[in-house]
Amino acid sequence: MHTVPLEVALDWASPHARHRDRYYFDRVDLARDGLPADLGEQLQELPVGKSAQVDILFDNWQEPYRQSRIRSLPREQFRRRSKHPLPPVIPRTGRFYPRRFVSDAIGADNGANWPLRCLQAGEQALRIDLNHPLAGRHLAMQVTLLGELLPGSDQDDTPGDILATCTTNGPGMQASLPEVDTDFFTEEAFRRIDEAVDGEFYASPRLVQHLDATCRGYIQDLYARFMQPGMRVLDLMSSWVSHLPAQPDDLVVHGLGMNAGELQANTRLHDTTVQDLNQDGRLPFDEATFDAVICTASIEYLIRPREVIRDVARILKPGAPLVITFSDRWFPTKAIQLWSELYDFERLQLVTDYLRHSDQFAELASESLRGYPRPVDDPYVRQLDYSDPVFAVWGYRI
Repeated sequence: MHTVPLEVALDWASPHARHRDRYYFDRVDLARDGLPADLGEQLQELPVGKSAQVDILFDNWQEPYRQSRIRSLPREQFRRRSKHPLPPVIPRTGRFYPRRFVSDAIGADNGANWPLRCLQAGEQALRIDLNHPLAGRHLAMQVTLLGELLPGSDQDDTPGDILATCTTNGPGMQASLPEVDTDFFTEEAFRRIDEAVDGEFYASPRLVQHLDATCRGYIQDLYARFMQPGMRVLDLMSSWVSHLPAQPDDLVVHGLGMNAGELQANTRLHDTTVQDLNQDGRLPFDEATFDAVICTASIEYLIRPREVIRDVARILKPGAPLVITFSDRWFPTKAIQLWSELYDFERLQLVTDYLRHSDQFAELASESLRGYPRPVDDPYVRQLDYSDPVFAVWGYRI
């Protein structure tokens, strides 16, 4: 038995966007851990850093799509089950929920924590989908070799089923339904625990890193794909770091954020603007001013995100990208209520819908990255094994 570190990327498309989901494995047995046979053979011949790819149908490797998993049930059979008193959950079209919410209808042992999708939420009845979110989809599976083959033992803790690990807990949820919009945009969805003016919350500078170094490094690498020398870039909802790559080093970066002290500490910024976008969503720039706009770990705080995104489109040059990144960390009292209700990958769908519903962006795409080890010098390394996940959405100004 030999093991090897590698990264798996799954590329696929939904009706409105294309998607890439990446997952890191520190030890994989190429012969045993569920790789397609021809892919495993290719990897054994590849040098470190190179990739092999194969096209697969998800259903040939995991639980296949079945029409019998589309079910109708009375609305009263949908309810949250908890040991603690919690407010009721209202089922909404297009959203995902734990299967235990309908355990009376499907059986208590039928994957209680796995997600189901509400296809239609009527006044009296629901139509739900118990299939995996990727069921029926074609995937391009790319595997990159990240180290040399190492001798292992029968006791090595390898994943066993690579595709199952890559596609558990979310991939597929970022896809909207083909013909029906997901019911995200309700009045209560954009309320917050702390409705006080945001300037009070952000009055004091927070010169701390909210994401671990591996996560930040990936965000820099992602932004680097969109940067060209001499670009004018808006760092929207900026802070004391911009997460931009070191090169190109001649970017002209304008930071718009909530705290003057944080913006002044940001060495990448050439100009700054202090503005609360929840008070005034109109950006103080002329049309077609910027070559790119980035927004890092902040989109969850906007209470009128579609208004802001439409104005971002106004200030972008035609063909220029808007790139939004986030993780699974946020200030819970200031994030919109909807954010904490969604699965991680469902948030990708929400942010994609922000861009899609503006009708100002094309070539919409999302990317996720999970599974990398947490840096050994990170203050949370004893509590958390993995680096903070990264989720990204982007599109290009029409």
